[in-house]
Amino acid sequence: MRKAEKLARKLWILPMALVLLAMCHSPRRADAQGELAFELAALREAWLYGDDATAAARLDTLRADNRLSGEFPRWYASLRAVLALRAGDSKLALEALQPVLDGSKDARNYLRACRLLLAYGDHATALAVIRQGRERAPRSISLQRFEAGLLWLGGDHKGAIDAYVAMIAGADKAQYPFLNTPFTRWSEVRPWDADDAGKPASPDTGDPFGPPPPGEWKDEPYAGLFQPIHWFPSDLPGLDRCVHEIAADAALSEYWRARLPDLIKGAGEVQRELEDLRTGEPEVRQALEHKATRARWQAVIATRITATRQLAQDDLEAAESALKSGLGVAGDDLALLDLQAQLYGRTGRAEEARGGPLSRLRTLASIAIYPSTLYSGGPSAQVVDRVFLPALTLYRANPEAGLVQFDLMRTAFGDANRQQPVQAGVLGLWLYKQGEPDLARKLLVEAGRLSGHESGRPLYQDALYVEMALLAMGEGQVEGTDDEEAERPAPPPGGDEVDPVEIARLDANTNPLLRQSLRAGSVLSAIQDSRERIRVYMDVNLWGGYAGFDVLRGAGRFVSSDDALLREVLFEIPAKLATEVPDAELDAFLAADHATGTTLKEALDVLAESLKDLRTNNNWNVRRVVSERTGPVLGMVEARVLLLRAKLLKQRPATLAELKTWLDTWQGQVDLRARLGAQPSEIYTRFADARKQGGVPEIVHTGLALDAARLLARAGHHADAAKLLWLNRDAMMGIESTQRMLTLAGVLARKGGDMTLATRCRLAGASASPNPLTSAGMNLPLLITELPLTRADLLEFGDAGDVENMLENQIIPYADSNTMHALYVAAPELKNARPTLFMRNTSRTGTEGIFATSVSSGSCVVIWRNWAKMMVSPDTWQNCHRFAAWVITSDLPVVLSRSSYNGLATTQDAIMGWAMLNELWKKQGANNPEALLGAERLSKLLDRTAAQPGHKFDIYSDWWT
Repeated sequence: MRKAEKLARKLWILPMALVLLAMCHSPRRADAQGELAFELAALREAWLYGDDATAAARLDTLRADNRLSGEFPRWYASLRAVLALRAGDSKLALEALQPVLDGSKDARNYLRACRLLLAYGDHATALAVIRQGRERAPRSISLQRFEAGLLWLGGDHKGAIDAYVAMIAGADKAQYPFLNTPFTRWSEVRPWDADDAGKPASPDTGDPFGPPPPGEWKDEPYAGLFQPIHWFPSDLPGLDRCVHEIAADAALSEYWRARLPDLIKGAGEVQRELEDLRTGEPEVRQALEHKATRARWQAVIATRITATRQLAQDDLEAAESALKSGLGVAGDDLALLDLQAQLYGRTGRAEEARGGPLSRLRTLASIAIYPSTLYSGGPSAQVVDRVFLPALTLYRANPEAGLVQFDLMRTAFGDANRQQPVQAGVLGLWLYKQGEPDLARKLLVEAGRLSGHESGRPLYQDALYVEMALLAMGEGQVEGTDDEEAERPAPPPGGDEVDPVEIARLDANTNPLLRQSLRAGSVLSAIQDSRERIRVYMDVNLWGGYAGFDVLRGAGRFVSSDDALLREVLFEIPAKLATEVPDAELDAFLAADHATGTTLKEALDVLAESLKDLRTNNNWNVRRVVSERTGPVLGMVEARVLLLRAKLLKQRPATLAELKTWLDTWQGQVDLRARLGAQPSEIYTRFADARKQGGVPEIVHTGLALDAARLLARAGHHADAAKLLWLNRDAMMGIESTQRMLTLAGVLARKGGDMTLATRCRLAGASASPNPLTSAGMNLPLLITELPLTRADLLEFGDAGDVENMLENQIIPYADSNTMHALYVAAPELKNARPTLFMRNTSRTGTEGIFATSVSSGSCVVIWRNWAKMMVSPDTWQNCHRFAAWVITSDLPVVLSRSSYNGLATTQDAIMGWAMLNELWKKQGANNPEALLGAERLSKLLDRTAAQPGHKFDIYSDWWT
């Protein structure tokens, strides 16, 4: 942090440093520079900690200082405008911004000023600023886009439509506005004061064939006020939102519906006039083409508004008639084709949809379905709806015909590059979300047998989504073993395919929960680094990767919308097995001659032999095979552990002696050190000696250790339970975090009277916390996911103070704003906690460090990450407002990477600045009516610019992370 502060101070006094270089030649200038340095330091002090009047005075002094250059004048002018807007003085705000606007060489400062003014509700001045810029650069597409958006936001829907139509008619790209804007930078755009249209050549690099030729100026990078709401690309998402809002209003939509026949007729007449034109004068043809485009787009927009409202009201016949007339004048309009696909989906006309609008969209917009199309959420997921909804509607009326259409849709809209159909798992997941569990299960089982748990292959991202859905639905009706092999899909073609691990075939009458435990074990193994475990056990390095916890969390939230399913799969299955599975069935499943036991023994024996061979003979093919098979084998081990934990919970050993007897009986089948023939490491030997001296048995799995410790503690042996966890924290198997084990161990040790061990556990738990700067260590999202269970343990054996202590030392220091939101939900104690729980530094020190980091890094991500913590106390709200103003005015990246910064904050980052200010005003609103009004206004702005239709904007949504 000190290094960041030093860098920030250097940036603030950069103008002074440049002048000090000439000190020996100009003492007077050196004195002037010292004065400037003082003014800069005083300004920073006033802005961060002073009142508005002092900050305004400092800004007024420096805004006109001709010794400042670069971004300083713009920043200071914008910050001064913020203070004026807070005081309700729009005139003064514009006066502060005007010198920067007048000196602009491109549209950026006008766009920045517009975003700033909208944040404080000054719509009229924002529109005036944009129109001022348009006078200087009437052809700037960014200024045109902002003007049209401001007209709509101001309630002038007709003016906005006219502005959008004028933009489209004046464009020189054939498919405009249905274009993906390529990434360019504002430095590549021709400045307004450039003498000619040619871009200067880059410096001569000594090329013997002569200097490089002049370059070309590029189009303005995309800049807007709105996030998209449709799956198809559009340079004008504001137009789409405008159409949607008009369609939702009865009076506005009726105006366009009544005009539709005349607009369609007029567009046809102008088009025929253009087709019949025989003159060779380019000006005449260009004027008529422009007129035809305007007429066509007026008709298209009227059709979109009319059909959208009619679809919303289930007036399907009228919607079809409107779309038919609209497509008659614009047959390749993506929005109209999309609406027609929605219509056919609602009516179940799958064959017409596939051969009509979907086929055209496949050609025009490359519509196709990949797993990421469904997983990513947001507008892109609409593609899956468009393709499969017609078949689903037909299936509900005629299952046989619907199944045929599902197969045809999968074939037609799969991966075109590889010529593969839509994956069965993708369709199964979509059907599950649509409330069709029976058909979804059939497809998901098919996908699982090909690449999931039953395939005997490693589980990666797509397979985890499938497996989580199957776990959510339960096993359902299971086919007999005689039919399973015939039903099993063939593996993908390829001569180098590694033979899968043999998975136990279970009888159809097997308890569904026991069958489900095998699937859960595969999932648990897939999110752990099997390569690291094998390296530690056998000193052998394997190839390949693993899915990781974040993928599983994404899959869990896709299936169930929260972390409830994820917690059940990760932590709650053993208790469920112990409660609901009869003893006889569990014992039969755990018997040595059961299919699961024999396949596990064989798989571990083969793996052990292969690993021993690799240690003496580095054969690449054996290494490849072992790398592919290790994950599934460890998944079988994890599944066995789930059953053993259930057995432990049923038998409930109450002392260390009873526990040791139980472990000697059952744990050997999952002891990987023994089963793989691993050589003990120095660390393992040290822990083994400590366990021997303490009379504590070894437990090879973290989940098993936690279960055993809780049983001992409930039997009154708190000290023994604490020692059990402390001396088994080196267990290499299990998803439960080290922090969870040590936190509980510390509480149990204190309750057992061993304060020394309690202190050691607390210190070790804090030092084991995740490192936000590296990928090593435990995953912070995992700590959040298991927090409700950790909290329950701490409240059972300790008190609320233990929960608070754990949060303060192990999670909060590493938590960003999204994580803090999750903490408030999982730990209600935080809502009334002391502010120092969230801010270890004083307000002044924290403010200084955060601002210094923002300036030195050239981004505002550190402000956004700490935003929830910064607002915990009313004493900090004044500073927080200054920080929100800095985020908006500095125009630096907030949540996106620096590599995506093109010289102007993206639409998403600009909206994030508004959202941060909105969250602050919400907190202030309880005691400040003015802040409450500001929050209500900004909430409406965010809903109109960022939220999807029918959803409220939420700063903590994962969409922003």
